[in-house]
Amino acid sequence: MDVPTRILEIDILSPLPEIHPFRADEALLVILKAGPAPVGKLFAPPARASLVALDLPRHLPGAVSPARLRQAQDTLSVPATLPRQMSFGQICETFRAERELRRLPSENILASIVICYRESREYLIRCLESTLHQTHENVELILVDNSAPGDTIFDLAGQFSCRYIKQIRPGLSRCRNAALGEAKGEIVAFTEDDTELDPSWVQALLTEFTDPTVGAVTGPVLPRELETRGQEWFEELGWNGPPWLQRMVFEPRHLTIGLSPGVASNMAFRRTLLSRIEGFDPLLGPGTPAGGGEDTDALLRVLQAGAKVVFTPEAIVRKRHPADFEEAQNRAIQIASSRTALLAAMLHRERTRLRPALCHLLKQLCGQTVSPPAEDLGLPRSSLPVVMQMLASLYGPLAYVQSLWAARASDAWEEDDAT
Repeated sequence: MDVPTRILEIDILSPLPEIHPFRADEALLVILKAGPAPVGKLFAPPARASLVALDLPRHLPGAVSPARLRQAQDTLSVPATLPRQMSFGQICETFRAERELRRLPSENILASIVICYRESREYLIRCLESTLHQTHENVELILVDNSAPGDTIFDLAGQFSCRYIKQIRPGLSRCRNAALGEAKGEIVAFTEDDTELDPSWVQALLTEFTDPTVGAVTGPVLPRELETRGQEWFEELGWNGPPWLQRMVFEPRHLTIGLSPGVASNMAFRRTLLSRIEGFDPLLGPGTPAGGGEDTDALLRVLQAGAKVVFTPEAIVRKRHPADFEEAQNRAIQIASSRTALLAAMLHRERTRLRPALCHLLKQLCGQTVSPPAEDLGLPRSSLPVVMQMLASLYGPLAYVQSLWAARASDAWEEDDAT
């Protein structure tokens, strides 16, 4: 039976909101924020949800991320103190003082927002509406239509003043590369058609690009709703993006197989650098047999090119999880297989990576991860069944080979047509 979870985003720098009564079967997920940036999470099952909601000031200090608080204290050059050793008021003042020192991007920077559409028109409209409320106004919208024949979103492009590109061949990487070739912005930000962008999303991304050594920036992906068993399970799985609440900086020396500093629905690149590394691999990503991996691949190639990748918790998008449990499980299997498809792609390009790739594949088969350690965010964690994890991981390289064959066949057909 579905147990809905009420999601509350609470800004501790503002007065705490009044919370409406809970249903007996309703759980609670509190996302604690200081301004636009998450600084902690608290999950309460139905049995405790009402009690937590009635006494938020007592429970919220324990929800603050110790690593995130320590980062704020380092910025202010004050001694490190754990959240449980501070009052709620002291925690609020620490984050308020940190925010007063934040950098702001130049208003003159033009940013290109790229949204690629496949089939969810209703969610696309909500995504486009969220672009209208960005605090950074110097943006251009690029809408890439990769829908099936007979479906079109050309009317939405006019309604929301988007530059419209029709991409016939399926594949998210091809769509993004088409947009990259048309983008005019110094920074190109990518999201997906079932997301909603926080009003400060573009500004938070651009703030990190004030450092000329930064080549790409990513951010957190929060759930839009948690109303079904499938959505709950997918959130518990923790595969919808990096779980860190603190700012993370990845330098070229951190480049390792298995590093995953961001996801496709929330990432931005310097346009010139992304063009120089030839954009996204068309053999990877949704719309190909590989099913994904194109986002991680591009971010790792940014590091390989000598630039930094920054994860900033202030650049937030909210994304719809699969509602049906079977759909959520299929999506999780696809993510698992795309990780080893990416390994196959890396080996295809550079044979010297064979040994580390095999080591990583063994960890994948055992269900382990090798991303930098993440804090416990208060949510229970699920995992794919071991057999399912192993089969998905073994299928990934075969899927990449299928992508190779499909691309070569398609190129051959195009040459015949041209002839």
